[in-house]
Amino acid sequence: MNRLKLILVSSVLFFSIFLSAQTSIKTYMLPDTISYIYTDSCLHNRHIVLSAPIRKNNGKISGRMEKMIFFNLEKGSVDWSLPYALDPYTGESKIWLVPEGILLQADRKLSLLDYKDGKPLWEKSGFYVNLEPRHKGLLYTSTSAFTLRSKLLYMDLKTGIDKKLRKRSSWKNLQSWGSFSYLNDSVMCAVDDNIQLLNLYS
Repeated sequence: MNRLKLILVSSVLFFSIFLSAQTSIKTYMLPDTISYIYTDSCLHNRHIVLSAPIRKNNGKISGRMEKMIFFNLEKGSVDWSLPYALDPYTGESKIWLVPEGILLQADRKLSLLDYKDGKPLWEKSGFYVNLEPRHKGLLYTSTSAFTLRSKLLYMDLKTGIDKKLRKRSSWKNLQSWGSFSYLNDSVMCAVDDNIQLLNLYS
């Protein structure tokens, strides 16, 4: 399996791909100083996704925006890049690589970006919880402005269309969107004022 090595020299990031037991190294010089690097088998070792800080006119790093870079390993160049907003409270964002596209959590919004050009396939307000265990959909939460509590929701990952969760009506709204975890590949547990269990498939 391919191994990715990162080298930071004078604030410029270099990375090298080591192929199995071969000693030859292919090195790339990237166009920006890199904050994070994302790779997954769904990219077939042809691309990696990078995030880089955006600098203001005075040279200082913006605390509100970052830039996503889709880097082509075969060509050694950038296929596309786009800016995205960071969460105003945490100053962070999250990126997941899935076969359907690039899943981006930024500024209280979820979106799925096309690998080809970075354009959104769908967008909606909410917070990522987890991929549904059998990877048919995405579990996320939406917070009500009136109750400030979170409701667990479920969508088709490819289309972004909401679907019904089995027994969802028995779930109360939760204070924390991070209170969810899996007991196994079909039962989800939510911890709030008490413990609630949801079997996703029966």
